[in-house]
Amino acid sequence: MTDTGLFLWSWSPVLVLTLLAVGFKQSALSLSVYGALYSLFLAVWVFHTPIGVTVLAAVDGVFTTLPLLLVIFAGILLSQLLMATGSLTRILNWFMQGVTSSFLRNLRITIGVGNFMEGASVIAEPVAAPMLRAGGVLPVGSAALSIIGYAGMMTLELSGMIIAVHSLITGLSIQALAIPVAWLSIPATLMMAAGFPFFLKGSEDDGMEFGHQLLLSLGSGLIVSGIALATVYLAGPSLSGMIGGLGVVLILIRMGLRNMAVSRHGWICHRLHS
Repeated sequence: MTDTGLFLWSWSPVLVLTLLAVGFKQSALSLSVYGALYSLFLAVWVFHTPIGVTVLAAVDGVFTTLPLLLVIFAGILLSQLLMATGSLTRILNWFMQGVTSSFLRNLRITIGVGNFMEGASVIAEPVAAPMLRAGGVLPVGSAALSIIGYAGMMTLELSGMIIAVHSLITGLSIQALAIPVAWLSIPATLMMAAGFPFFLKGSEDDGMEFGHQLLLSLGSGLIVSGIALATVYLAGPSLSGMIGGLGVVLILIRMGLRNMAVSRHGWICHRLHS
C-alpha cells in the first residue's frame, strides 16, 4: 500500500467517528466501543501490527487513561457539589461584582475560569457549563462555550501533560516542544474566541453590539494566549494555561479586587445594590 493510502487510512477513524456522532447520533459510550473495534481492525489488518503488540497497547491505553478519567470524575463531583449546596449561584453573582456586563462575566467564566481549571488539571465543562446556564446562556451555547473557551490552548492544558507525553515519544525536550505549541495556540485561541458571540445569540444579554462582543472576545483570547506564551518562556508549559486563565480573570475585573469582597453574604449585598 502506498504512503498516501496509509495516510488516508490513518485519518479514517476521525471520519468514521464523526459520521457516527453527527449522522447517527451515537452516544459517547457507543463511540468509544466502535472506535476501539475500528482501531483494532486498522492496526491488525491494514497496518499489519502483531496482535500481541496491539493487545499490550490497548492495556497500556487503559492504564494511561485512568488518571484522566479520575480528573473528569473530580470535575463532575465538584459540579454536583456546587449545585447541591447552592454555591454555583453565589459564585455567579460574585463574578458579576467585578465586571460591567453579563457578556464580560461569560468571558471570565469560559476563557478565564475554563483555562485556569484545565491548566490545573481539573476538567472545566462540568463547572463552566452549569455556571453559564445559570447566567442565562442557552443550553447549546453553555455546552459549546465551556469547551471552546480552553480548546485553543488544549495542548498546553492539563499541567502540560500532553506535551510531556509527546516529549517521551519523540525524545525532544519539553521546552523545545512547548514553545512552538504556545505560538501555534495563539491563532487557535483567537479562532475559538471569534465564535463566542455566535453561541450567545438568543441568550440573555445587556444589549452589547455584536462588533463590541467580537472585539472583547478576540481581546480576551489574545490576552490568555499571550500570557500563556510568556509563561512557557519563563516557567515552562506546566503553569501556562492556569496563569493565562488567571490573567484573564483579573484583567476583566472592572475596578480591581476590592470590588469582589470575599464574604459569605457579599453576593447578597451586590444583588441588593444592583
